[in-house]
Amino acid sequence: LIIGLICLWRAGWVLQAAEETHEKELMEERARTRRAVEKNKLLLTEMSRMNASVSGVISGLDSVSHAVESARLHMKASDKESDAEVAREQARRLEEQLVELKRENEQIKKTLQQSLEPKAAAEDPGAAKKSWLTLGIPTVPRKDNLRYLEETVDAIVAQLPTDSDHPLYKKVKVVVLNNQPGKHEVFDQVKAKVDKSPYAPYFKFVERGIQITDNIQNPESDANIPGSKVRRQTRAVVAMMRESIGLSS
Repeated sequence: LIIGLICLWRAGWVLQAAEETHEKELMEERARTRRAVEKNKLLLTEMSRMNASVSGVISGLDSVSHAVESARLHMKASDKESDAEVAREQARRLEEQLVELKRENEQIKKTLQQSLEPKAAAEDPGAAKKSWLTLGIPTVPRKDNLRYLEETVDAIVAQLPTDSDHPLYKKVKVVVLNNQPGKHEVFDQVKAKVDKSPYAPYFKFVERGIQITDNIQNPESDANIPGSKVRRQTRAVVAMMRESIGLSS
């Protein structure tokens, strides 16, 4: 009897574990389905917006074409040379607008086609798009090697997606600029740590020295006039912006 009870207890435990495993698999499948539905909603919204833009451009093309034709007819019917010259100038401007609208129409069609084929673009390295967002972190070594930079990078990493289905997957670029090359121990450690992690594609580590001093003789204690420290920080921001140009849309 005791052996039978033990067997029944073990069988119940096995069934419970199997049920828990099955429930976990169902939850994961629901999460994947929910992410896919959200992504499809984003694509449908983008398609609707693009279709509306295309319709507007096509309508504009029809209006401009009609105006060009009307201007030409007016030019033929005009008896006065001055009226004909005005009509020719109007026709020329309208033709320029027509060319510009056609160019915009082609660009919208191209953008719409890319939005309809996100997977193909992601699988083709040559079709890789720019990041959507660039974050810039200018940094200098701190007294006693305080690890402000490491804390900041860790906080950002904790929010970066590793799931390729996430809308921001590889769409964020973090530029970390060391303004004192060779003197920033924490920068070197953080760079080595990130370079070995799955988050390396999100980061760009740069070492670029900036001008420390200048000949401007502004007062150092006036809150409304930039002192030497503020000017140095401004040069660091400018260096960061230069390193970030073109990384995102």
